Amino acid sequence: MARSAKEQSFIEHYLICWNGAQAARDAGYSERTAKEQASRLLTKVDVQAAIQSRLSELKMSADEVLSRLTEHARGSIASFLVTNDAGTPTGFNLAPDRPLQLVKKVSITDKGISFEIHDSQAALALLGKAHGLFTDRVEHSGPNGGPIRTEAYDYSAAIAIVTRGSGEDSDPSGEDASAGDGA
Repeated sequence: MARSAKEQSFIEHYLICWNGAQAARDAGYSERTAKEQASRLLTKVDVQAAIQSRLSELKMSADEVLSRLTEHARGSIASFLVTNDAGTPTGFNLAPDRPLQLVKKVSITDKGISFEIHDSQAALALLGKAHGLFTDRVEHSGPNGGPIRTEAYDYSAAIAIVTRGSGEDSDPSGEDASAGDGA
């Protein structure tokens, strides 16, 4: 069944604000019934499917995340520098043909323009973790760095007592206390 233009508008607005009532109002439903309309729409299977479909289009894949981190790790401020004939930097070029995804911050200060790109060390650390290059290990040791002492216990006698019951005639040795010594 095809969705109405209002339902499609609701989906698009919902993906922006994540508030059902607000999305319903923005999609053209009345102020008075916006909450009820949002509730009704969000329970419809086809609306939920459309929301999930749009989310999968919008979200970044793991490969894209790794690719972006790789760009940050390899990034250089040299891509943005403008130099004079002597090679001295004179400014920054933030034209659309530059790798602008590397730019973290640009601001104007009393000393001029401040320009910062994303930290390549942080990107390398995240990439290393993603590739399993860095593993955290904790070594445990006993007193004075020696081996850890372990002991094995035989719990069979205790288990036998528990399974037989805890009456007065129970004996961990397995002998019947009521048999006596024959006297």
